[in-house]
Amino acid sequence: MPTTRPTHYKALLLGSSGSGKTELGHLLSGRPRDVDDQEQTNGVRCYRCRRRAPQDVELALTEVGGNADMQRLWPHYYASTHALIYCFNLAAGYAELQASFELLQRCLRHEALRGKAVLLVATRLSEGVQLYDVEHAFGLEALARSCGCPLHLCHLAEIADATDVWRGMDWLQRQLLQQSTTLLQRIKYDVNMQSWQQRSRAILSSGKLAQVRRQRFRRQHRKVGSCLLLFWYSQLYLMSHGLCSTALAADMAEESVMGVRLSRKGDVIFGWDVGLVPECITGVEKCGKNELWFLVRWKGCQTLEAVPAEIMNKKYPAVVIAFYEKHVRLL
Repeated sequence: MPTTRPTHYKALLLGSSGSGKTELGHLLSGRPRDVDDQEQTNGVRCYRCRRRAPQDVELALTEVGGNADMQRLWPHYYASTHALIYCFNLAAGYAELQASFELLQRCLRHEALRGKAVLLVATRLSEGVQLYDVEHAFGLEALARSCGCPLHLCHLAEIADATDVWRGMDWLQRQLLQQSTTLLQRIKYDVNMQSWQQRSRAILSSGKLAQVRRQRFRRQHRKVGSCLLLFWYSQLYLMSHGLCSTALAADMAEESVMGVRLSRKGDVIFGWDVGLVPECITGVEKCGKNELWFLVRWKGCQTLEAVPAEIMNKKYPAVVIAFYEKHVRLL
């Protein structure tokens, strides 16, 4: 089944401030400009170009302001546009024209505009200056060739005489029809890539902020969180099991009772001091009024060891939390 070519296209209307973009937009749309609306564009204007036979093309125009602040927003519109219409003031001086074409050069070298058709519209009337002179003086043909962009130059001297502009629009419509399939795939790719880049930058920036926050508050956050969690787990465990003081005294000597090795708190030799790693906690005992001791099973060792809870909380909080999660039921 043959595919139908799209007939709806978007063109971006750009140019420096005072280059005649708004006059051209109203001319192409067929709507007269309001008498009270004579200020330079400091935002975005949208037009719909009136259809010209025999080309069956509907062209939507988006004009973006040309001041320095608005120029920073231009690249955001490149990906979704099919063509570029660029205005410049032919009556301006050499320095202003050079700045305008340097701005055009930066636009055409953008990846999202490379290869797309460009219609250059010279506005105003200048005595003794021809389009041929401008094209060769600023190397416009070489610029378009280096960027792979088809380029056409036309002149809008007066609103009443826009024949040359309409010829340029006919040329632009033919370019859009010839490149319709390629442009459709290209714009889908560029828009998706632009969206992905924006999301990746947002994720990266949020990740960096989160990383800075974690690094700034990491130690305090982990210390307070672990202590609170272990405290509440220990209280819940004691209440649920009704533990009271046992024969484990603070001054008990190191001895073996029913396979349990009891160490004095003042001793510095525990299982981790000889290279042992705790496998799990098998029980907990309350010694005195507020002191807890854990019965720890070490990896590769059958003997249990009684270890002060305050030391285990600091050295192996994950093992302690795993024990409480196994034995404490939260309702």
